[in-house]
Amino acid sequence: MFDNEDRFSVNDCCYHQACFACEVCGRELRDQQFYLSGGRLYCKQDYLYSMDRKVDRCVECKEPIQDAVLTALNGKYHPSCFRCTACGMCLDGVQFALDKKNQAYCLPDYHDQFAPRCYRCKKPILPDERSRETVRIVALENNYHVDCYSCEVGKSFKYDGNSYSVEIDLSRYHIQKSYKNF
Repeated sequence: MFDNEDRFSVNDCCYHQACFACEVCGRELRDQQFYLSGGRLYCKQDYLYSMDRKVDRCVECKEPIQDAVLTALNGKYHPSCFRCTACGMCLDGVQFALDKKNQAYCLPDYHDQFAPRCYRCKKPILPDERSRETVRIVALENNYHVDCYSCEVGKSFKYDGNSYSVEIDLSRYHIQKSYKNF
């Protein structure tokens, strides 16, 4: 590329050092990333801005996306710009969930903010790790972990693989399974 200190060769075209400059801003391009388009030289910044309509811009930072593009939520992002709404963790390649406003959350923050809370222990009621199924007991409009709930006479539920049972009248209680896919 460099013939000598004063002359540059790019795609069979020779340039004086002073002429080896950006067509738009005049910045010297020696030791800089540059683009050759239509026989004209551009610095990286001016090339990307001149190609504005052809270059995708990140929804988050509004800068041009030059390399990998992450498409999510009807927008395009730099992979490092797609982050959890709550903690700011990068969500590139990570399982995430959306709230009702279509905001992305890492799963721990999503569960912390939106999972039902157990009335007894106050901890979130989370999906089972193997099946992604959330099992909870709803009694008198309160949510309970199965292990945290005991009936009014102090007995806990027994699970036989298909249903829960206890030796009292459950007419006031309702066991609910919630299915959520993340």
